[in-house]
Amino acid sequence: NKIAYAVFYHRIGYLIAVGNDSTLIDIFHTAYPEDAPALKPSEFRVKVDEMIKGTMQLPEGLNDISELHYEKHKDQIHKILTLYNVMLCNRLSKHGVRYPFFCHHADENGGWSLEHVHAQNSELLSGAKQWKEWVADHLDSLRRLSRNPLESMVNFNGERADRLMEKMELFIADKSKEKLKDRFDAIVSELSELTVSNDSTNDDDQKHLLANMALLSRDDNSSLNKSTFDVKRMRIAEKISSNYVPLGTERVFMKSINGCDSAQMFYWSDLDREAYLQDIHSVLDEFLPKHIIADNGE
Repeated sequence: NKIAYAVFYHRIGYLIAVGNDSTLIDIFHTAYPEDAPALKPSEFRVKVDEMIKGTMQLPEGLNDISELHYEKHKDQIHKILTLYNVMLCNRLSKHGVRYPFFCHHADENGGWSLEHVHAQNSELLSGAKQWKEWVADHLDSLRRLSRNPLESMVNFNGERADRLMEKMELFIADKSKEKLKDRFDAIVSELSELTVSNDSTNDDDQKHLLANMALLSRDDNSSLNKSTFDVKRMRIAEKISSNYVPLGTERVFMKSINGCDSAQMFYWSDLDREAYLQDIHSVLDEFLPKHIIADNGE
């Protein structure tokens, strides 16, 4: 039975992926203790599901997965988002979709790592090459935004945007390197002020929560983690045609999750974060501790 195969493929594959070098033999011995009677397939599935539930337990003091923080609970966020992506594929298994566990650990892609959905960590950049690449990416983004500015942007002004785009073009073309860092910082500051939105949180601590995290290959992450949502979205859209992007990550950056604000694609807003959390709860309903589901009214 293809569906039954997919159920065990995804569940056991997940346990191996997050189990610190766990093997199929390890899982088998956990489900079938020595001298225990043989299990029916349905009973074996119950055992496997219990193992998965064990990986979903929250650290002491937390009541909901929404409270998980990147700097404190990185491993647990990684497990939750891995299972989320795995089970999204499992839902499509009747159409032949399988989660590619070989990508999960692939050396050429560096495996999957956590990425902030919306971040602007330009302070981590160094050198003319990185500064100019960042400015070029965000110049394209600002051009797209200028054609259709968002009402939620409290400081946006077309003339000011035009002047900033001219500065960005001159910065990219300048070969003198004179005061380059100061000019770069000024561009970043003005872009941030120009595009600030009243429907997207600016709380740095909030940006480290689960609702602002997704999985990407480490190679992609290193090139994208210093960019805004719009720049990441365009880069990921380009990759989808030629490289595997985790299904949950694709849903986030294409805003194809029910409830996301697809009317604006420049920000990952508070509304988008809420829709994302609800989707994770829905997909992982059978594995999350029941008091967590109850607390969220599901």
